[in-house]
Amino acid sequence: MEPLNEDPLDEADHVDAEPVEGQAEDFPGLEQAVHNPPVLMNMHELMAAEDQPINHEEAVPVDIEPVERRYPIRSNRTSYRDPDRVYKITVKKALNAHGKKALRSIYSEIKQMPDKNVFTPQDPKKLTKAQLRKVIMSSMFLKEKFLSTGDFEKLKSRLVAGGHQQDKDSYGDISSPTVATSAAFMIASLAALERRHVVTVDIAGAYLNADMTGQEVLMKLDQTMSAILVKIRPDYKPFLTAEGTMIVRLNKALYGCIESAKLWYEDLLSTLTDLGFVRNPVDICIFNKGSGSEQ
Repeated sequence: MEPLNEDPLDEADHVDAEPVEGQAEDFPGLEQAVHNPPVLMNMHELMAAEDQPINHEEAVPVDIEPVERRYPIRSNRTSYRDPDRVYKITVKKALNAHGKKALRSIYSEIKQMPDKNVFTPQDPKKLTKAQLRKVIMSSMFLKEKFLSTGDFEKLKSRLVAGGHQQDKDSYGDISSPTVATSAAFMIASLAALERRHVVTVDIAGAYLNADMTGQEVLMKLDQTMSAILVKIRPDYKPFLTAEGTMIVRLNKALYGCIESAKLWYEDLLSTLTDLGFVRNPVDICIFNKGSGSEQ
């Protein structure tokens, strides 16, 4: 489960500056955190910014003092201790630092929620008091992704459920296995010895492929996330609360929920077994499939 606390660098990286007036679309090229103008957090202004064409040539060059490199053979890869590179960014910081790029990343993350049937909006007036007491919060985090050369690639957004608010005692065993490092090295050694073809696969939104089973999980989306969701799915507008938030029931194992990792493993196990793979009895994260006398 990913940690849900605010980025600890939020206060340490605060930059004293005069307030910047204007609308979100006026700041597409910001590359450093500045004073957070209240208008940037206005949901209507945020959505208006998305409708504007993005000019990637408007970025303002910023001189950054040289820092110690962790990877000397990649001179353009920034050290993990460089305060100008944050690897988990809050929405406020991302909007100030990356402007429309951050907004487009958030938009794409929210869009896949209805596309993958991740949740169903709920009418809060029809929920019982017991259900309302169990509603958990949600957070949106962004991460700067870099190429192997150290060059900036893109911003990746992720909607995370507040699993820390769930009652762990009511779930029983929620542990999920991970492959042993020694097993991974043995597979690599066998592949090299037998000259096997090696392929790697990245499953986009992996957890979202697993159904949420067992207990009902209700989650609240904040005003900004709800506004973006309603822009994507106008039929969700009747489910907005008076405060502009929205309560949804999770259908899929959203990141952050305490049971999501186990549900994803069970879904993967079922899929691979149906395809003819056999789970290794020593390391249950290894699956083998025979082809004649060979694996």
